[in-house]
Amino acid sequence: MKRIIRSKKIMFFSILILLSMTLSLTYSAFIINTKDFKASEMLVSELIYGIDIESTGGGESIDKNKVTVSKGTTSVIKVKITSLNEIDSRYDLEYKILSGSGTVSYASTTGWKPTGKISKENKDIYEKIVTVVIEATENIEVEFKVNGGYTHNEEIIVLNGYKKINQETDKTLNYKEEHNLKDIIEKENSCKEDNCRYGGETTNNYLQYPTKPTASENLWRIIGTNTDGIKLISDEVRATSKKTEIKNNLTSICGTLENSQNYIHSTTKFNCSESGCTTTSLFPANIGLISTYEYNLLGGLESYLKPESNSYFSINNESIDNITTNGVEETTEETSSGIRPSVYLESDLNVTGSGTKSDPYRIYSKGKVIITKYTLNGVLQEEAPSADTYVVNKIECTNNVQATWSDKEGTKITSGSAPTTCTVDFKNGYTVSLAANPTNSATVTAPVSKTVGRVGSTTFNVTAKSGYTLTNATVTCDGGASGSVSGTKVTINNITGANTCTITIKALPTVKLTVTNGTIGEGSATTSTLTASALTGGSVTFNNVKANSGYTFTGVTPSCTSGTPKYTGTTLTVTGVSQNITCTFNAKKNTLADFFANKYPNAKKRTDFSTAFSDANLYYEDDKYTEDLDKNGTGDKVYYFTGNPDNWVKFADFYWRIIRTNEDGGLRLLYAGDSPSTTTGYIGGANQTYQYNSQYNNSMYVGYMYGTAGNLTNNRTS
Repeated sequence: MKRIIRSKKIMFFSILILLSMTLSLTYSAFIINTKDFKASEMLVSELIYGIDIESTGGGESIDKNKVTVSKGTTSVIKVKITSLNEIDSRYDLEYKILSGSGTVSYASTTGWKPTGKISKENKDIYEKIVTVVIEATENIEVEFKVNGGYTHNEEIIVLNGYKKINQETDKTLNYKEEHNLKDIIEKENSCKEDNCRYGGETTNNYLQYPTKPTASENLWRIIGTNTDGIKLISDEVRATSKKTEIKNNLTSICGTLENSQNYIHSTTKFNCSESGCTTTSLFPANIGLISTYEYNLLGGLESYLKPESNSYFSINNESIDNITTNGVEETTEETSSGIRPSVYLESDLNVTGSGTKSDPYRIYSKGKVIITKYTLNGVLQEEAPSADTYVVNKIECTNNVQATWSDKEGTKITSGSAPTTCTVDFKNGYTVSLAANPTNSATVTAPVSKTVGRVGSTTFNVTAKSGYTLTNATVTCDGGASGSVSGTKVTINNITGANTCTITIKALPTVKLTVTNGTIGEGSATTSTLTASALTGGSVTFNNVKANSGYTFTGVTPSCTSGTPKYTGTTLTVTGVSQNITCTFNAKKNTLADFFANKYPNAKKRTDFSTAFSDANLYYEDDKYTEDLDKNGTGDKVYYFTGNPDNWVKFADFYWRIIRTNEDGGLRLLYAGDSPSTTTGYIGGANQTYQYNSQYNNSMYVGYMYGTAGNLTNNRTS
């Protein structure tokens, strides 16, 4: 039976013999002097490595092998190291801080450590991915390089100016509450669904199953995920058997797994290679062995799959290999070895723990779990971003599930079924702006443009300018939103996209007042006109409305095409204004009656004429005669002077006293002679005196003959 040679000494001597036949004396002498050096290594003048850096969704900036991180930010990146050498070699990931300050460490979840061996045996093993954590205390720029060396050297000389990454970050997640195990694996490995694997130097992929009080019992290692579920391999050799007894022993082990009908995924796809995993008849249903391909893929002797003491079997294209402390060996029918069983867990299992050996994951529950993760423009968030500012961009769920999400109801499946993990990605909300129409009709309080999130509504404060009212104002939006006005607040609802909104404001109805022989405000003119807008409630007030000199508004009523005008003092108010109207107010010329009515504005009504009034004032009574003729039945007011008021009038060189005003606006006067003195004045004037009734006995006043004074003859003249 052919065996694969893995011993360094055997390989060395084989290569040495071969090279002795082909190389010159110079190389032979050199090989001898190198003692433990491999001949193939000595023919390589320089080791070559590639480096590629990928983001895990942070805000860092990556430029080839340089990473820039902002102050106060923690960045997690994946550094993929590729060996371009056809030999086994060592690698060392090193860094240099070009500017700023911070720390560079490797994550506890990394599959490969920053320093280790890289194999040439399988082309997939040429790559090793290291998870690096950069914590920036100031804005920092870090440059990464890969340094190499030969496998016989335990230490690699550090590149000039660079440092080794030898510090492990202390940021280890502990899932105190149940979390979906598949989501944890994908999150920790920053990998796509059904394409995750834990690298060979991983230290946080422990799972206890069945659960025990002691953490060290029943430990498995999580290899990764694929389309069949979450793949495990036992962390210990479970049994010792011959190759021919593998199937029976696996059947026996499967019987010890608790609740396997719910936790274990039913499959026989354990024959895994570069092209995927296929079914095999070598094992019973639901349990099997890992493949030689997977062993090599995860690092072989440089991984957690390395046998500590007891070897164990693996499957290799329907054949069985034996993994020993020296490498992979072929087997015969009689080969005895251990068994490290492998199973697939269902994808809807929920666990607690941190995945470390001292605190392994423990299966907590199984269910149709819907796990929701949040991202903002692709960047992972601890919780859903603010509903006021951000909207849902898209929702992507595993297992071909279609779902919706809302702040109130969370994730709801519309197509497909759980278990599933949904990632809700958010983006900036919609821009909504508000402007007034006409533009000079109102002021929209800043900001006039807002970013509106998934709340779908926002408000603006609006103040109407003079001449306009927000009453019955209307709001229209071009993006499908709707608006309403309440007081000075405009509310925009149903926002599902960008909207430019307009509040159309109505002009207040106007009142045009024309005053004849008077003024509105300051100034004087024959005619004064002013247009004013109605206030909310339909009223207009004109202040300082006055009649010109020689004119009065007393007894004059303003006239309007609509509404109710009222003139008090110098203020004219029009109420009930609901449309544009015109008003006129025509002052009339002053009369003496107007003069006295204005001079005595507090005239009192007189109802008792039985006694004389000594109060020097103006009293009035309703003229009954005029009242009888007035169709309205109101009559006119007749004003009387009482007491001894200033009621003197002089004309034609004689003095008169005003007794009263007439209903027609005229005055009734009492003759007082040639002097305002009631004791020295002469009634006849010019100092003439007359005897009162000196001819009381004159015969011309009696009889039927009426003559003239002088003598009897004249008295009796007809």
